[in-house]
Amino acid sequence: METFKKIMGGVGKFFKKFKVLIILLVVGFIILTVVRYTANMTKSVMAQMAGADVDTALVEPRDLVETITATGTVESAKKRTVASTIIRDTKITSVNCEVGDYVEEGQTLVVFSNESINKTIAQLQEDIAESRATQAVNETANTRTYYYSYGNESITLRDLQIAITERQKDLNEACDAYGDAKRELEELEDKRDNHDPSDTTNYDALIKTQEEAVAAAFQAQEKAQSAYDKAITALEDEIYRGSNTLASATETYQKNEITSNDAIKNLQRQLEEQRDRLDDYVITAPISGTVTSVEVEEDNSFAGGNLVTIQDCSTMYVSTEIDEYDIPSIQIGQKVMLKTDATREDELEGVIEEIASTATTLVSATGAATASSGNATYSVKVRIITKDDRLKLGMTAKLSIITNEAQDVLTVPYDAVVDKGDGQFVVYAIDAATAKKIEDRKNMTDDLMNGKIPDMSKSDATIPDMSKGDQDEEESSGEDGSGKKRQRGGLANVLKVAYGKQDDQEQDLIEENKIEIPVTIGMESDYYTQISGEGIKEGMTVLVQSTVEADNPFEIMMGF
Repeated sequence: METFKKIMGGVGKFFKKFKVLIILLVVGFIILTVVRYTANMTKSVMAQMAGADVDTALVEPRDLVETITATGTVESAKKRTVASTIIRDTKITSVNCEVGDYVEEGQTLVVFSNESINKTIAQLQEDIAESRATQAVNETANTRTYYYSYGNESITLRDLQIAITERQKDLNEACDAYGDAKRELEELEDKRDNHDPSDTTNYDALIKTQEEAVAAAFQAQEKAQSAYDKAITALEDEIYRGSNTLASATETYQKNEITSNDAIKNLQRQLEEQRDRLDDYVITAPISGTVTSVEVEEDNSFAGGNLVTIQDCSTMYVSTEIDEYDIPSIQIGQKVMLKTDATREDELEGVIEEIASTATTLVSATGAATASSGNATYSVKVRIITKDDRLKLGMTAKLSIITNEAQDVLTVPYDAVVDKGDGQFVVYAIDAATAKKIEDRKNMTDDLMNGKIPDMSKSDATIPDMSKGDQDEEESSGEDGSGKKRQRGGLANVLKVAYGKQDDQEQDLIEENKIEIPVTIGMESDYYTQISGEGIKEGMTVLVQSTVEADNPFEIMMGF
């Protein structure tokens, strides 16, 4: 207890010593709190006043466009990935390009070592020379055998022909001997039958002997005939056999010629193939364009796969996907405006060149085709017409596909047109004087928003004289109980009354001077609408109906 008294005594002494300073700090804190509250209140008031401004717009000619927006990726017109059929582990002797290089069609890109293939070519050349030498020897032997077979057959046929001639001669001689023997027999028989009785010759014995001679001659003739027939048969048989022998010899001769030539032709074919493959050891650019990837390095062994990728950037495209809802509005030849981060605010021109006929699909992990999104999309290619060196492959482009255009038509902001139902549309026009007063009102609000006190003398709006009692009043509940009315004081009350009167004056002014004009609406853009009608003229002022009449912000904030 004693300790507590000591502490409180010390506190009391502190407050007595620094009484003035503590009072100043408390007063400063209160002032700061009031200032901050007032500032926040004023900002809120200004915001609501700004929200209550009446907007106007002029009827002006504009070029309107209807667009479909999309994003896509910049691609090249042509892309070629260069590969090689060179066997693995072949050494790469040089790589003559880098990513970003521009190469011409036919320019050398990569060179492989051809040491191995040159050895193969040399070996084939040696094999061909040896085969030709062997072929010459074989042809000589084959020709000799062929002609030998023909020679032997010719000799055999000759001998058989000689034998036939000899047998023919023997047959002829035998026939003659038989004829002679028969004639002598007939003569003896005739003499026997007609001889002189004085002739004592024993004709019967002579005839018998002659008959035996005739029989012997006949047998000799038969034997000669048989020998002749055999000779003829032998010749016929030899001709048949010899023909087969010669035909076989001819076939063998020709076959050997063909076989020998085929062997050389096969070697020559291999040689030509290897020589053609020499071209594969020097890789050239298939198209002119920019090198976008190089997959090999000099002095390394070839591991297979791609070597170089070239893209023709002389013509660039943007590839994009269009939703199925918008794709019916997309046509080949439509104009496209596009932007990229690299080209900043500069718009580039393009044209639609390709539209896919089927929806884009993805392949799932199971291999099944699936829709790429909730709605189907279709691939569209846009050719970029505007040349710009800032464009690079792979950039993202924002596209505005122009589906409809209207040039030099009268327009107003979209919210200036009022839909009265049943297809009837109107705008509300005001004269120039009314528009000027509304503009002054807006300028005053802008001044308030910027913390300035507006010059009320330059506007039809005036701050009422608070001393004349035309401001709001309430019954006094003071101590005297007089029931006299007293004024609400302070800046909030002044602004509240000024604002209320100004707003009422403005609304009355608009109601008195606005003219309702029927219009026909046409094409719409994101902000403007095309209008036409008998009462519509360029330059007239119309009300923008997006303004919402708000409650007096001072009444809301001050609780009036």
